Amino acid sequence: MTDYSAYFGESDFQHGEVPAIGVLLNLAPDHLDRYASLDRYFDEWHRTVAGPIDDVVAILTELRQTQVGLYALSNWSGDLFRRNQARFAFLDWFDGMMISGEERVIKPDPRIYRLLAERFDIDPATAVFIDDREDNVDAAREGGFTGVVFTSAGQLGRDLAELDLLEDPANVSRVRASVSEPAGGDSAG
Repeated sequence: MTDYSAYFGESDFQHGEVPAIGVLLNLAPDHLDRYASLDRYFDEWHRTVAGPIDDVVAILTELRQTQVGLYALSNWSGDLFRRNQARFAFLDWFDGMMISGEERVIKPDPRIYRLLAERFDIDPATAVFIDDREDNVDAAREGGFTGVVFTSAGQLGRDLAELDLLEDPANVSRVRASVSEPAGGDSAG
């Protein structure tokens, strides 16, 4: 497999500075023979995303039913995010979404948290920010958000119950079953 890291920095996609076609066009002329394999990488990138974590989608389902505002802030390339967005119906449940590749600023830069709050009229003092990276959560806390570091769906359920956002984290397993099973309850696939 060809290593293309020499052609773009680690966070260039997240900053939106190098869309997929930009990487292809920035290849040195003596490497244009690699165009097809790099183009195929971007076309097949969605295969690297295993799928949703059912227990987390169940928590999202519970939160959605409480009418709490739900917003997403993600360090994805805008191009790759949009290619994958249709695969996951739950992404349409958010009241607003901010993708770093479209904003040209990434977590944990404090500007992205301010931008999120301003764009969606979120008062950080009344909002909870959840992320699997502690540095991102620390930056959100510095911006006035309550921060939760995601380690597992079970822990997230308990953390949200402590914050009075979920009534009963045990209920999440029942919601998970209804989210995971196709209509009619036939779980054979």
